[in-house]
Formats: sequence, C-alpha cells, structure tokens
Amino acid sequence: LFGTNAIYHSGTDGGYFVMKHTSASQASGDTLGTVLFQGKDDGGTNTNYIQIIGKSDDITAASDDSSLEFKTMNAGSMASTLMLKSGNVGIGEASTNHPLQVKSTTASYITRLENDTAAGHGLIIQAGNSASTLTLRCTNHDGTVNSLYAYADGTVTLPTGNLGIGDTSPDAHLKVEDT
Repeated sequence: LFGTNAIYHSGTDGGYFVMKHTSASQASGDTLGTVLFQGKDDGGTNTNYIQIIGKSDDITAASDDSSLEFKTMNAGSMASTLMLKSGNVGIGEASTNHPLQVKSTTASYITRLENDTAAGHGLIIQAGNSASTLTLRCTNHDGTVNSLYAYADGTVTLPTGNLGIGDTSPDAHLKVEDT
C-alpha cells in the first residue's frame, strides 16, 4: 500500500506514518509529501478537495526550514488556506514572512474576534473606508457598535457619541479628567 518511500508503524505509542523523500539530489523547496482528500463532483469527475503539502524550504545543515501548507477548494480552484512556515502562520497567504499574516480577497472583514456568550464582547479590526483610514470597531453583546477611525494625517474621529479621556462616562463631546 505505501511502497518503499513510506513507513507505517503502530504500537503502544499510537503509531506514526512517515513519507520519506529519497532523491539523490534533494534541494531546498522540494515537496516531501502530499496528502490528498479526493471525491467526485456532481458531474462524476474525481476532484482534489483538500491538499496537505510538506516541503523542505531550506536544507542547509543546522539551519533547516520547512513548511506545511493546507489547501482547500474555493470556487472551483485550489487555494492556500493555511501555511505553517518556519515558525510563521499564514491564513490565506502561502508566502508568509510574519508571525501571523492574514490575507483576504473578500469585501468582508478580514479578521473577526468574537466571544459567543450572552455577555460577551467582540472586536473587529479592519481596513477603513479608504486606503488611508484604519477602522477599529467594537460590537457589544447587545449589538451596539462603537467605531473609531484613524486617518493617515493623524486625525482620529468617532462617528457618534462622546470621547472621554480619563473618564469612562463622558457627558460632553470631549471630556478630559485629570486623575
């Protein structure tokens, strides 16, 4: 079933499966193994729906790097969904060079952190309504939305409500408390 380049071991340790790259001229960037999850589409065509790909990104002794990429089918095309690469995580980005990199091509929020309890609060950090605007939006458990806009020129605005500095319940557009 596995051939000579794959080893399966079972035992009291739970077992393991090894895919072994046996090329005499192994190089950085080589694919070490791929796992495919395949099914038939509604037209009866065999289709790869999920791929997991392991690579040796750098095979320099004592400074080796590797990556594990998860691809899923999206609108009929295989797309990188999650990349684990040399200690970095890429979501929607296959060539991540940051501890956490998230990339989206949709018009929706790129990141959403949400607490799904009755008293929970969510936080959304998103690009603003123009290339030079950053929007920070906090949604309370009751659905109340509070937004803060920061512009490239350093201006910060609130679309509604009051701003308190040192005061959590300001009763004016701007209230500063010296504490």
